[in-house]
Amino acid sequence: MVLKSEAAQIDQINRARGEAQALLMVAEATAGSIRQVAAAISEPGGREAIELKVAEQYVDAFKNLAKTSTTVLLPSDAGNAGSMVAQALTVFDTVRNRRDSARGGTSIVPRSPPSTP
Repeated sequence: MVLKSEAAQIDQINRARGEAQALLMVAEATAGSIRQVAAAISEPGGREAIELKVAEQYVDAFKNLAKTSTTVLLPSDAGNAGSMVAQALTVFDTVRNRRDSARGGTSIVPRSPPSTP
């Protein structure tokens, strides 16, 4: 009986170690992806790429909502993807500015000039 319980304990330990290693690998891959995106954003055209991606995700989100629900509540300007992108980028800029001021530095992402209506 002792050998059987020790074998079960070793099996549990090995499984836990394997799961821990898998989690670390996923975390490292995610961090690497985030670093690559951050580097791409700082390149010329990076901000425009963000704007396009956010607009695409906005349209896809509403498309998926319409597929899965019989009732969809939309913002008053839901058809104005440009307004939504501007709002999302304002949040992006606010988060970046807070992070930069906490670090005491400046952002690597160039700010776009304010848009005119």
